[in-house]
Amino acid sequence: MNSEKRIESLEGQVRTLKRIVYGVACLLVAGIALAATNMQGVPNIIEAKMFRVINDDGKPMAELFAEHGGNLAIFNKDEKVVVGIGAIQNGGVLQINNNAQKKVAALGADSECGMLTIANNDEKTLAIIYATPDGGLLQLKNKAEETRAAIGVNSDGGLLAIADKDGKLAAELIATPNGGELAILNKKSKVVAELTSEPDGGALIINSNDGKTNFKAPPSKEID
Repeated sequence: MNSEKRIESLEGQVRTLKRIVYGVACLLVAGIALAATNMQGVPNIIEAKMFRVINDDGKPMAELFAEHGGNLAIFNKDEKVVVGIGAIQNGGVLQINNNAQKKVAALGADSECGMLTIANNDEKTLAIIYATPDGGLLQLKNKAEETRAAIGVNSDGGLLAIADKDGKLAAELIATPNGGELAILNKKSKVVAELTSEPDGGALIINSNDGKTNFKAPPSKEID
């Protein structure tokens, strides 16, 4: 190869090298610009009517959506909603469902206070815990959703109330200014037996069905 051909070959190699260097530089600049654009383009707020999370099979596992407020639904593997969090008229609510999508527990707010409800698989509410002006109250219900027992507080302390199958008060254990008091009632809602604390000590009172005192121990002047 003569000198001219060698020079010509070298010039061709130089031109090729320049093209390569130029191409790499262009790719580098484009990459930096794209990265900067992506960083600058990350939004502070993403807006949509619904967000859905799916598993590998494309089944929904969670949904975040707007309906009368914000709502979050959690699904089981059978695409049944088992947990729901949302907004209701009086505040927020957390609902727990069984695998048949029936509500078995809920924590929420009404117009006055917070409330926890427990239900059976037929969605019958069997227990409620909520707040009263004096404090907390637990209500226990039968399968017909009728209250048959309650544990709570009054202005003097705690109370326990038991009702019969007809819903009438049958027994009550309460705190009084003098201490504790147990009252037993008949079908007419009359107190027929009472064990109570009085200023001078304990007392047992037995009444007739019309509420008249027949016996009191220790005896008092009230009994003729």
